[in-house]
Amino acid sequence: MKKLLFILAIITCFASNLKAQDNMMFNHMSIGPSLGILDGFGFEVAMPIGNYVNVRTGASFMPFGKTVDGIKVYEKFTNNYVGDTDIDLNLKNNAFKLLFDIHPSKSSSFRFTVGAYIGNSKFVEAENEEQNLTYAGCYIKLGDKRFGFNGDGWANAHIKIASFRPYLGVGFGRAVGVKRKSAFNFDLGVQFWGTPKVYGYDVMEGNFQQLKDEDIDDVEGKKIFKTLTKISVCPVISCRYMFNIF
Repeated sequence: MKKLLFILAIITCFASNLKAQDNMMFNHMSIGPSLGILDGFGFEVAMPIGNYVNVRTGASFMPFGKTVDGIKVYEKFTNNYVGDTDIDLNLKNNAFKLLFDIHPSKSSSFRFTVGAYIGNSKFVEAENEEQNLTYAGCYIKLGDKRFGFNGDGWANAHIKIASFRPYLGVGFGRAVGVKRKSAFNFDLGVQFWGTPKVYGYDVMEGNFQQLKDEDIDDVEGKKIFKTLTKISVCPVISCRYMFNIF
């Protein structure tokens, strides 16, 4: 319901703007690459909706990986230490975006931006670097939870966020140039992605389970977990260079 109200608010805002517009309805188009912090790299296409509003759409990709070495592995029933494994941590923030830039005046480069990102819900995924059938049914201990290897010798855990993420921000520069053929844009904003949830394969239950605060007995680990699950917004700093194609 909240998502529907958010979309209706955007449509209402821009519908009222269209009444006062002259010949600036979709009469230009710009395209260009984008690059950002926690937004990754991508591309965007932009068109004007009147004199005060531009619509931007496109996609962004943020692949990032890191390997954590020497994670201890334990046997399911005896709890004996059986060896180490290397875990690959992959951060993926790939998303489609639909954004509306609102300029206070016809000549203003300053703008407010509203819209949404729609992307993958698995924001971070952890998996052993190589399949190891020897570890099938074994586990890695996280607090009191035993997240570990399935019958095929793969360990997996992930952090999930909302796939639909409303966006609010401010920026400088017009995505669609009227007098110039190209323009540099800068944006600062936030994605609202909900409460992150941590899941892992529980060898005792034989399925994926959500890791909760009470499952962690380590003081430092509990502090990190609480901080992680309270981050409900993602700051976005991005820039792009747009070229008019007509």
